[in-house]
Amino acid sequence: MFRYAKFYNIADKVELSIDDEDLSDKEQRKKFDNNVINELKSNSKYQIGDILFIDDDDYPFAIVDEENGTLTFAIREHPEELPFGHMLNKVKAHNVKYQRIFENVNELGEFRELFVGDNEEEIIDDYKDAGIY
Repeated sequence: MFRYAKFYNIADKVELSIDDEDLSDKEQRKKFDNNVINELKSNSKYQIGDILFIDDDDYPFAIVDEENGTLTFAIREHPEELPFGHMLNKVKAHNVKYQRIFENVNELGEFRELFVGDNEEEIIDDYKDAGIY
């Protein structure tokens, strides 16, 4: 049995406040990361392998990860690579598939171009080759 990964836009829930502008870059990064972790903890709908739009300047997308039984998140430079690298074994172990995200990629609206760009067919082939499509 497998589960289709879901896409969530959580940017509004994790963004920093105006008050956070006085924090150092390191403090802002820590606060932002904590905001994402707190959102993951606050709602049981998030599962390993789900894709998140977090609207971070450097890494706008993340993937739900797990460490020591607690949900966390991982980022990659290129969002289409999120389920690969260290996440691939976890994604496979949890039987997560990404077919529906790609079948409904146009429903991602403004995020479509950020997520797949012009390489949709190549990305799908990579997911199929990895057994996670």
